[in-house]
Amino acid sequence: MSAGRAPEPPHRWSDSAGEWSLVLGIIAIACAFVPVIGDVITLPFAAGAVALGFVGIRAAHGRRAWRSVLAMLGVALGAAAIATVVVLLIATSHTG
Repeated sequence: MSAGRAPEPPHRWSDSAGEWSLVLGIIAIACAFVPVIGDVITLPFAAGAVALGFVGIRAAHGRRAWRSVLAMLGVALGAAAIATVVVLLIATSHTG
């Protein structure tokens, strides 16, 4: 046994932020096309997907997460859901 430092504990990889981002992004994009209440339901899920996606991407770059692909997909789906809601609101707004 060598005197000195204790061995480092094994790395704990956690992709949970990226996984949750992907799940919320899928829910958001599915709810974006629901008439009447879809806008209200979509925006919180999409915002959560984007926020958790960025957390997952930072964790992957900081080597606390194994894959950043799930987080990137969650950000993309969340942003697409927000864009869909905005486009549908503009398209269906009545002026005059």
